[in-house]
Amino acid sequence: MASEPVVAYLPKYELAMNDPFTMMEVVRLGVSKIKLLSLADKMEISVAELAEILHISLRTIQRYDDSDTLDTHISEHIMLIDRLYRKGHAFFKTPHDFNQWMKSELFAFNYQKPISFIDTYSGIETVYDKLGQFEYGIFA
Repeated sequence: MASEPVVAYLPKYELAMNDPFTMMEVVRLGVSKIKLLSLADKMEISVAELAEILHISLRTIQRYDDSDTLDTHISEHIMLIDRLYRKGHAFFKTPHDFNQWMKSELFAFNYQKPISFIDTYSGIETVYDKLGQFEYGIFA
């Protein structure tokens, strides 16, 4: 008797973190407000701070019910930030250490805070790529 792969039972959102085609599908469907709130907790920032990063008002977020799905561009931004934080939390000793690193002025980012970059997709990729370099011992 053949068994189904464990991957078949993972929620689509979790699969999307490592598969660009699944990510596009999830983004098009939209992520829930609950994912946004969970991301703010993961980042150790307020929902107001995350709203600023996402370029939406706190009032707009407050209007959504927890189960409502967010529009495509906000969903994509949330998923890319979540992917970055998952990578950072896996690389650093503790999630809190990574969160503090994101809020520190660093030489590798021209003495700017990495969190200040993640309001744009290219900024998220810059921080993500830098973490990849750190994983291979490239700290310049």
